[in-house]
Amino acid sequence: MYHRCTLITVGKAALPSFGDTRQVDGNIARMSLIVFGRRDRLHLSNVDIAINIQAAFPQAATKELLKQLDFRAANINISEIILNDLQVFTEEFQNVPFFLKPEQFLFKINYTIESAFLKECFINGCE
Repeated sequence: MYHRCTLITVGKAALPSFGDTRQVDGNIARMSLIVFGRRDRLHLSNVDIAINIQAAFPQAATKELLKQLDFRAANINISEIILNDLQVFTEEFQNVPFFLKPEQFLFKINYTIESAFLKECFINGCE
């Protein structure tokens, strides 16, 4: 499996400011998690694995990671799970003949990471 960033939308983040007048910037990164597996070795279907990954997927960055990156927030939202092997294969491996065997699977989980940060903190660091 691997993660791929397909697009970053830039804008302003909507966070409660509690009197803080600094401008909060935000990004929405559109991400994909591509998963390849073998049913015969994993003894699970692609649906079973997709649901397990969905259940284990974090919904937000940890406080430690936010502090390390100087982010104010980073929320993670799964938007869809594409189970069609041929569709995912065609999108990921353009101009390559389809070669998955019946015991193999390929699926994609699309998700977004919505982050918010203060420019001055991101560049210079903040306490």
